[in-house]
Amino acid sequence: MAEGALREFFARRFPDGKPPRLFGAPGRVTLLGEHIIHGGGIVLSTATPQQTRCAAAPGKSGRLRVGHAGQEEQVDLPFPPTEEALRAAPAWAAKAVGWMLDLGVKEPDGLDLAFETDIAANVGLSRAETHAAAAMAAVEGLNGVAWPKENLDPCFLDQNQAVHPWRLRRESVLGIRYAKAGEALLVDPLLLRERSFPFTSERYRLLLLDSRVPQQRAEEVHAERLATCAKALRKIQTRFPKCKRLADLALDELESSNDILGDVEFKRVRHIITEVARVKQGVLKLKQLDFFSLGRLMLDSHVSLKNDYNVTCFESDLLVGFAKSLPGALGIKMTGLGLGGYLLALVERTMEASAVEKMKEFYLRETDKELGVVPLEPSGGPGELGE
Repeated sequence: MAEGALREFFARRFPDGKPPRLFGAPGRVTLLGEHIIHGGGIVLSTATPQQTRCAAAPGKSGRLRVGHAGQEEQVDLPFPPTEEALRAAPAWAAKAVGWMLDLGVKEPDGLDLAFETDIAANVGLSRAETHAAAAMAAVEGLNGVAWPKENLDPCFLDQNQAVHPWRLRRESVLGIRYAKAGEALLVDPLLLRERSFPFTSERYRLLLLDSRVPQQRAEEVHAERLATCAKALRKIQTRFPKCKRLADLALDELESSNDILGDVEFKRVRHIITEVARVKQGVLKLKQLDFFSLGRLMLDSHVSLKNDYNVTCFESDLLVGFAKSLPGALGIKMTGLGLGGYLLALVERTMEASAVEKMKEFYLRETDKELGVVPLEPSGGPGELGE
């Protein structure tokens, strides 16, 4: 939807509303660091060209009206929103505006928001967080303020997700808000720290690959993995009392704990430890402009997500197995919660067309699905459109 079309949608949805300003927030994809944040890990990510856009204007006093081009219903909430109202609201709307309750937003004294997005649901691009990030940018822009990241902590996902279903994944929000065009972002979500590194090359490019496999049971499986890792940490602490986070455990310490861990627990923790090491190596390789080694790390990450964390799917494993020996393809891995959705590939630009054609032909022949391919040039973070 073009900016003019979004303004028209806003006017149709809120015929009595004021002229809106437009804001946008990019999607986000993980280069390295999948499924390790809960263990105290760090993540290397970049922002996508795909965006969620938000038309915003001050509204009726005490009311928060929310519309979405992809949804039929208009959501009318009190402003600031209450817990009761957020629990009763559609999930997409609660995720987009629930942070306003957590951060105590009170200005303007009423608000109209209309969203539209070209980010598909359940593919691993942090779609829910892009809506929240676009709304944050809108409120900041309308109020002329900018929240420091330390103030954002109350809106992040916690152990009471069932009670607070609007809470957001901190690595996703930070990765979106502090993204810079042409750069990768290293985020330590627990310490609320980030550093950026150039990720531009005339020789190499990232590709988003759509497996066309819906992410079924991804949230349920993710919750199971969290519970398993929490149980493993409690066991490990009986032997290493100073261990506060699984990411701090050395691999030899894990191996010495094999007798008190179940096989599944051992594998889940091993993924966290080895993936943290891959993130650190990935940062080093980026600094050295060693994209070949970065691609190898991406492949190793997928293998760990498959064998130790068990969140890949048949189709993604099939494509990775084919592409890893394909000329011009340096690396490929699943992204997001897994069990379907998108993959991320790193390719040589001079051989991109040939590699993409061969991947598409193979994938269609083996799965009867058409592989979606979107070039990814690292994008900047949220802001007002047209500025």
